[in-house]
Amino acid sequence: MTDEQFNALAQFEDNYKTAIDLGYSRYPGRAGVDTMFNIYRDLTNTRVNMNRSCSVCILHLVQKVGKLYLAEKARREEEARKAEELKKQPVEEEKTEPKPNKAKKTSKKK
Repeated sequence: MTDEQFNALAQFEDNYKTAIDLGYSRYPGRAGVDTMFNIYRDLTNTRVNMNRSCSVCILHLVQKVGKLYLAEKARREEEARKAEELKKQPVEEEKTEPKPNKAKKTSKKK
């Protein structure tokens, strides 16, 4: 899911939660239904037939898109959490043992 698609779907997050958890959703408006429909079709690469006047069809669309959106949101939050953990970890410096000083052998000539 692209950032543009993710941001477009973010405004309907409350609709997804109620549709998935409680089995109902407020009507997201014609533009919202079109946005969800087009993004769902693009993400799944499936041919989707839907009657935009059918409340059950819209509910199913909101549930399907909501599952995709919430999974993507969880994935992004996990990535952000891991990146934050990596920033907090102290960088271990490589320990190098000092090289022994080798005294130069000098030959004494008499």
